[in-house]
Amino acid sequence: MKNYSIVILIWALFLGSCKKEVGDVIVEGRVINVGTQQPIAGVTVVIENEVSFTPSHLDSTVTDANGYFHIELPNESGAWIYLQKAGWTFHSSSLNNVTGYLTYYPTGTTSGVTLEMYPDAWFDGKFMSTSPSANDSMYFKPLTYIGEISYGGGGAILLSGEGPHDVSFADNGSLIRGDLYYRYGINYTKNGVWYVKVDSVYVGAFETFTDTIYY
Repeated sequence: MKNYSIVILIWALFLGSCKKEVGDVIVEGRVINVGTQQPIAGVTVVIENEVSFTPSHLDSTVTDANGYFHIELPNESGAWIYLQKAGWTFHSSSLNNVTGYLTYYPTGTTSGVTLEMYPDAWFDGKFMSTSPSANDSMYFKPLTYIGEISYGGGGAILLSGEGPHDVSFADNGSLIRGDLYYRYGINYTKNGVWYVKVDSVYVGAFETFTDTIYY
């Protein structure tokens, strides 16, 4: 019986040592525009104890005129933060632990955090060949990362004829990131020969790009 009690005691101590440290989670930082690197005021910063639609423990604050915030969640082994502001999207974090639109912070104080958001904008540009032909074709695809050069198929939009070609199927254009360069790629034909073009246009916050782009 004595040996059995010793085993129980050792197991209890082991389980106790495996528990995560519980304390106050404190995060201090600033929210900026990813394109302009300028502060964003009036952003709601939400901190919660679990990744859930109904977290059991949460709090929020709002960034000041210079984009700064200070937020705490007591008695937790860690917490997640996300940002909310109408017309803006949470982009990324200065930390490497980004999970979707959430960022995780451990117990203790994490200072000097920089969180980035980008404003909405819309792309409603038209594409037009410099020597249009009824037999021409064009594949169009928004490019999501530097170095991406393949856009035939795989979700690309195929358009045929002389043009001008409208690549947006929404009334007010396709939603994109504002204050940034919107990158696109096209594969197109001229007189039966295929060509490749990668280009970009700058679209400001809450603006709609409507110009004609020639290829």
